[in-house]
Formats: sequence, structure tokens, C-alpha cells
Amino acid sequence: MHSNELTFLQHFFEDFYFRFALILKPMNKLKFHKTVLSKVSFSQSLFRKEYEKAMGELSRDEQRLLTRWVRRFYQEKAPLLLRLQD
Repeated sequence: MHSNELTFLQHFFEDFYFRFALILKPMNKLKFHKTVLSKVSFSQSLFRKEYEKAMGELSRDEQRLLTRWVRRFYQEKAPLLLRLQD
């Protein structure tokens, strides 16, 4: 390869990498778990499993926020009822 071709490829891949990195910005944990829970809301057992997993990974403040979000989500959008505390 010629020097010009190598430089072009370097710039191309550097640009691609940075654009791709912007697309894949890390999502904060709370937002991630809200997204997962909304996608598995069709199944109460899956929802419960993911909810419990999230509670183990989140801070106490994030747990409170997630619990409030779950209650609102189910009141507004989901036909399933989930008892969060047995």
C-alpha cells in the first residue's frame, strides 16, 4: 500500500470509530434496566426476574426510582399487575 492509501484508511477508520463510539455511548444503569423491563413486560415471570436482577445492581436511590417507575409503568401501560413486595 502506498503512504496516501494508508493515511486515508487510518483517517477513515478513526472517523468510523469515533462515530460508532458516539452511537454506543454507555447508558446509565437505571435507564438500561427501565429499557429492559419495558421490553419484557409481556411476561410477568420475565419482568419479575429482570426487576430482581436490577434491584441487585442498582444503588438504594436508583432502586427507589426504579420501583416508582415500575408502579407508574404498570398503572399506565401494562395490563399485568405485579406485586413488588410479597
